[in-house]
Amino acid sequence: MPVSKWLLALYLVSAGKNGVSALELQRHLGLGSYQTAWFIGHRLREAMKREPLASLMSGTIVADETFIGGAPKNKHRQGQGKGGYGNRRPGGGTAHLQPLLALVNRETGEVYTKVVTDVTGPTLRKAMETVVDFGESHLMTDAGKQYRPMGEQDFISHEWVNHGNWEYVRGHVTTNQAESFF
Repeated sequence: MPVSKWLLALYLVSAGKNGVSALELQRHLGLGSYQTAWFIGHRLREAMKREPLASLMSGTIVADETFIGGAPKNKHRQGQGKGGYGNRRPGGGTAHLQPLLALVNRETGEVYTKVVTDVTGPTLRKAMETVVDFGESHLMTDAGKQYRPMGEQDFISHEWVNHGNWEYVRGHVTTNQAESFF
């Protein structure tokens, strides 16, 4: 492949607001093969990946979790819709949603997200220990009890706001950075 085609492909991939498909790359680059366009697109996306955290997050870490997904009745792919597996899933409430943890470094603005199996304390601690320097960090959360043991044992300090009492900001204590990210 000539370098000029790679450069044009790089421009198309990086300039596209919504990305670019392999078919579009094939058309613009004048390629005869969809597979070649697909290969080029994937190689460029791989090269543009952000490097992993150079060091552990430290400072003031804002942690919050949310649940991502929709109602099972709206899952129409692969039999998940009406009458499919999605409607018979046990549990209810948030059983059909995927929990997601977000950690925001208040000083740098850096965000780390991780899909977790549940939002219990041990699961969240395991997800946090690979990216947060506990001994050098202050933790800010909502009033969820799952954060209390690690906040008391591992972090320099742990402060929280109680959304149940309509408290969202108390002085410098807030989870707004993580909630805004969601």
